Amino acid sequence: MIRRNVGLSSLKIGQKIGLGSTLALGITTFATIVSFEVGRYYEQPAKQQEKHKRTEIDLLQRLQVNVLLAQTSQQRLVLLAPAPETFEQEYTHFLKQKTGMQQIWADLKAFVAASQQSEQGSEAQILIFLKNYDQLLQRYSQEVERLERIRNLKPTLPNEVENAHKLLSEFTQSDIARQLDNITADLNELMDAASKEYSEAEESQKKTSEVIEAIVLGSIGLSVAIASLLAVLISRAIAQPIEVLTSVAQRATKEFNFDLRASVEQNDEIGLLASAFNQLIDSVKQLLQQQQIANESLETAFKELQRTQDKLIQQEKMAALGQLIAGVAHEINNPLGAIQASASNTHTALQEALIELPSLNQRLNSGEQEIFFKLIAQALDSKPLLASQENRALKRKITAQFQAYGIENARYMADQLMDMGICEEFEFLLPLLKGVQGEWVIELAHNLTCSFANNQIILRAVERSAKIVFALKNYARFDQSGQQQLVQVADGLETVLEIYQNQLKYDIHLIRDYQDIPIIWGYPDELIQVWTNLIHNAIQAMALGGTLTIATYVQQNGIEVRITDTGSGIATDVQQKIFDAFFTTKAAGEGSGLGLYICQKIIDKHQGRMEVESQPGCSQFRVWLPIESV
Repeated sequence: MIRRNVGLSSLKIGQKIGLGSTLALGITTFATIVSFEVGRYYEQPAKQQEKHKRTEIDLLQRLQVNVLLAQTSQQRLVLLAPAPETFEQEYTHFLKQKTGMQQIWADLKAFVAASQQSEQGSEAQILIFLKNYDQLLQRYSQEVERLERIRNLKPTLPNEVENAHKLLSEFTQSDIARQLDNITADLNELMDAASKEYSEAEESQKKTSEVIEAIVLGSIGLSVAIASLLAVLISRAIAQPIEVLTSVAQRATKEFNFDLRASVEQNDEIGLLASAFNQLIDSVKQLLQQQQIANESLETAFKELQRTQDKLIQQEKMAALGQLIAGVAHEINNPLGAIQASASNTHTALQEALIELPSLNQRLNSGEQEIFFKLIAQALDSKPLLASQENRALKRKITAQFQAYGIENARYMADQLMDMGICEEFEFLLPLLKGVQGEWVIELAHNLTCSFANNQIILRAVERSAKIVFALKNYARFDQSGQQQLVQVADGLETVLEIYQNQLKYDIHLIRDYQDIPIIWGYPDELIQVWTNLIHNAIQAMALGGTLTIATYVQQNGIEVRITDTGSGIATDVQQKIFDAFFTTKAAGEGSGLGLYICQKIIDKHQGRMEVESQPGCSQFRVWLPIESV
């Protein structure tokens, strides 16, 4: 939920940022100005004190210099009295020094009078100094004025020079001049006191600057902290609604809960974003509902399409079976006819044997009976010979031998023995064959043993019929479960070959090249439809006979079935179309054009692949299927 921040919710994000920046800058600027003003307030007296002491020292130094210069000029005047021109210059210089000393004295008195610290420190000493020496300085000025008359003397006259020298000596050695010497010593003490106070003022100024610097840095740090706090508050006012909105968005996408809403209580861009997000959630929810409806419709359509495809596959299978039904019927009729004929022959032979068997002891002696039972045993162990060109030649040979032995009805005897499987080593039969009961014995032995031969024929016919029926059952079977099963591909191939046995056994040579392949997961009924179409097309392509090769291999985590024929082949421009629906190269009524199209769909369903290579005299279809379940 996006909560309202009092005083900020009505502001835009830019205004919030501007407000935060303004406050931070304002606080920093204000703190800096205040700190500088406070520093200036405390620093100004220290600077004034330092300046005051510097002025005080300067005045004392100037006064001291002028006093010393005046004293020096005073001494030089004594020496220069005999030289009027030089004396005049030095005297003028002396007056300037005296005037300067008076001016500095007045400045010092004014400085002390204007000072607010005249009652403490060095200034109190200066005030005493001024009081002590003020009268002396005035008297000194008066004495200097008395020296003006020296300028009126004539230095050319000896007595005048002596008078000038006397006046100057009296001035130089007067009490006033000697007291002036004391000023220099007192000025040194005053300058030392002023210098000490100046150093103290300078140190105080330095400490004040350090304190001011600390105040400025502290105030700036405090202002930065306050500005940072404001920035955090402003950022939180901006970020908190965004975090809440992001949390709602993440929950909506992670939990697929599109009933969540972001509570809109902001009037800024985040509020607009939250409102747009809620509208987007509503739109997504509507789209999901529409998609669900569309998916249900698509699922229904897909199931209907699957049912239609299953019907097409079944119809295609039944259509192919319809084309094969005559051959299948013939294949079933042959063993049934063999069963019927063998059963009839067995019935007739047993009836005749049962009639003649009681007279066996009367017609044959013990030796002849032994030969008779040996003949029965040998006939039961042998297999009946099928009619062939070689067997007919063998029959003629046996007949000629019997005629040579003088056996009556030699041809009939040879025919009966070959039916029982006796075609060699029949010399032990000669006593019976030459005897009076020879023909009767051979007929009785034939009737007794033919039932066993007929029984073998019946068993083979039943086995053949069962295989055909089993193949038809597997072929026509339709699994409605839609679930993959374990499939032995070779069994499916054999089922189809059994169905097409009638078309294969005459002019087509069948080669089975089955390698050991594992069972796979698949849809057995649909795969049988694939083998049926491919084998049927191969047989049709070899109308005049040829060789059909069925091979299986393990290939790339799957198995591959190759069906190769030596028929007419498929034209190159047709090969790209043979898997299209309703495309056929057969005459009208012979093909629907859906066979290979359905095969391709079935292989795609297994996530396999089907390829074809064809040229006149050799066409090969390769089907690859994965071993694992898809």
